[in-house]
Amino acid sequence: MPGVKRSASDMALSSSGAELDTWIAQEAKAEQMIPLIGTLYRDCSSFVSVFGRSIVNVSVIDIIRAHNASKYVLSQNPALRDSSSTAVSVVSKKGNRRIDSTSARLDVFDTFPILEELVRARVRGARIDLGRLSLAYSAARDAGEQHARTSLRSFLQHHFLEAHEASLVAREATAPATAHPIVLYGFGRIGRLLARLLIEKTGGGEKLLLRAIVVRSVGDLGKRASLLRRDSVHGKFRGEIRVDYEAKHLIVNGNRVMFIEASDPTSIDYTQHGIENAILIDNTGVWRDAKGLGLHLKAKGIAKVILTAPSKNAAEVPNVVMGVNDAEVIPSPEEGSTPDSVFANTPALLATGSCTTNAVSPLLLAIAERWGAIRQVDLITVHAYTNDQNLVDNMHKKERRGRAACANAVLTETGASKAVGEVIPALQGRVTAQAIRVPIPCVSLAMLAIQLEDMPEGLTVSHVNQHLQQVSLYGPLHRQIDYSSSSEVATSDFVGSRSAAVVDSESTRVLNNTIHIAAYYDNEFGFSAQVIRMVQRMSGVELKHPKLPAESFPLFPTF
Repeated sequence: MPGVKRSASDMALSSSGAELDTWIAQEAKAEQMIPLIGTLYRDCSSFVSVFGRSIVNVSVIDIIRAHNASKYVLSQNPALRDSSSTAVSVVSKKGNRRIDSTSARLDVFDTFPILEELVRARVRGARIDLGRLSLAYSAARDAGEQHARTSLRSFLQHHFLEAHEASLVAREATAPATAHPIVLYGFGRIGRLLARLLIEKTGGGEKLLLRAIVVRSVGDLGKRASLLRRDSVHGKFRGEIRVDYEAKHLIVNGNRVMFIEASDPTSIDYTQHGIENAILIDNTGVWRDAKGLGLHLKAKGIAKVILTAPSKNAAEVPNVVMGVNDAEVIPSPEEGSTPDSVFANTPALLATGSCTTNAVSPLLLAIAERWGAIRQVDLITVHAYTNDQNLVDNMHKKERRGRAACANAVLTETGASKAVGEVIPALQGRVTAQAIRVPIPCVSLAMLAIQLEDMPEGLTVSHVNQHLQQVSLYGPLHRQIDYSSSSEVATSDFVGSRSAAVVDSESTRVLNNTIHIAAYYDNEFGFSAQVIRMVQRMSGVELKHPKLPAESFPLFPTF
């Protein structure tokens, strides 16, 4: 009533109600985004993300959470970071609002109009970052840029869509008409996660299609299907799996995947199954040299082979960590390249290195590119147990690994020190590594002590963390490195992470001439995601689906 003074509890309740209304409105808007994202993905072969975080085939909550990353991106804006004011004015489609600079962020109300325009324009064959497009439009509007003043549609058309559409004709003329066949050799932990990821990629025009899985003996195909459908660590498969016992096929989300029995790679004629020019991913680890892996190339229908482990001789079978040395081994998708030329000029035999090598190499590269040469690296990896270890005490050919995995922390060997030097030649002979296997089923922890050749004066933890956060948000390593600012996280929080490593910023230290970094990595799923990135790269996916906006377009543009 007028004139009645409101109590503190009433005001708090009112504030709570407003926050709930805002949340409900965000949920409703995110729900409206889902069919639009699906239209771009399935009908236009375009992939939608927010600052590199995919929002294809995800929930309403996942879409809202993806937008939350914007608060870290906006904190890198010099206009916000260098402001002496404690608050900045942020203009959105909801009107003017004043937000503390540390909490400024984009939300679904900012990106939804852009998504609508992209669907209306039927943007094809693009990797769309709604976050970056939103920042560009906001900057142009604030600067009074001509097309932004006219309309959002005019701005997008002039600055992005005209050029994208012009390049599309050339790309479609060189893109293969059929999907690239993939064969999995082995169907264990990594094989099943690769199958999940490949099935996930089928519907959006990436031209990758899982055609066959090779095992020594199919056995009970129903049990094979059950292992793919349910996973004790990574949860249930999001989709439908049916079994065709007579044909020895699984039908997964409509994809018919055949099982082939073989113990000798050369005994298989894949062309008899309609498979030609395929990429074979060997996740058995049985063959790790050119002679053994070359057996796959003798089988009709196989063009390239990827080993999901370190090779024994990097000179014959290069170890490749995506984001680190892939450009030195796999042809870059340059102007005038075609997917076929990239594929043809990629070496026939490649190895991915280990999960630990994939986790630490991007971090070391990020430090070296920022602060110069590294003198020495000491690595300790606290690694989840694997099925190479025994469930109970028993014989094992390797020292200590015979002890019960679920009951012991087991000191063991790691080849990461050698492999890192192969991936980053400047670090050859400069990395020492120790490994401890611990009683958890997944997600490992790498602890790095990095000595620089020339330690910058005044380097602080804040400097290191700010750089790693920037790297995780944008730039060539943002798919490999993620960043956590929480002091309460533990290994289980990173199950299912698709990044090669997640920096634990609360553990960063700078002591004397040494930078100490701790990073979590899902040694199964994150590693598998790196393998899929290699497949995408060598099959020319970047050429088929360029980024929108382009990588070269400024994160904080001026108009």
